[in-house]
Amino acid sequence: MTELDIHESGHAIMFDALDIPMEFVTVAVGCGGEEASLEGCVRLADENNPAGDIVMAALAGPGASFFIAGVADKDSIERYKSDQRHLQRIHADQADAGRQDEYWSRLMAFLYGPMRVWLLENRAVIVRFATMLSAAQTLRGEPLRQALDSAWSAPKPDLTLLREALQDLLST
Repeated sequence: MTELDIHESGHAIMFDALDIPMEFVTVAVGCGGEEASLEGCVRLADENNPAGDIVMAALAGPGASFFIAGVADKDSIERYKSDQRHLQRIHADQADAGRQDEYWSRLMAFLYGPMRVWLLENRAVIVRFATMLSAAQTLRGEPLRQALDSAWSAPKPDLTLLREALQDLLST
């Protein structure tokens, strides 16, 4: 199992916890055809989802890399450019998001605070899914659903408090 498996699993488990259906999850290639050693891909079944939920799922990948896989090198920010692009697009689409540097600081406070706690509480779920993703390289359809269901050994957590924490940070 690689850091990329854990990274993409962080995204996938958060999307699943948010009940956002995915078309597929892969570590074989990036969404834009990038080399698989640099990026994988989680493709959503529907692109129309709440911005706050997409922010949480976009942060869950790098968060899983940092807090579960233990990645903390100087090149780690470069590794997550597609996640950054998603977050920048969301910022640009929000009329009341404030300045980019303030938005980014708030996102980092969320990532290193409430998101870190959530990821560590769900570490075993993410690692179980990452193990299945590593073996399959790409999961879609029923095998994806089965892998997600298998990874959760208990009911999915309620994300109300995590959603509220993000909203509170972004609205200050």
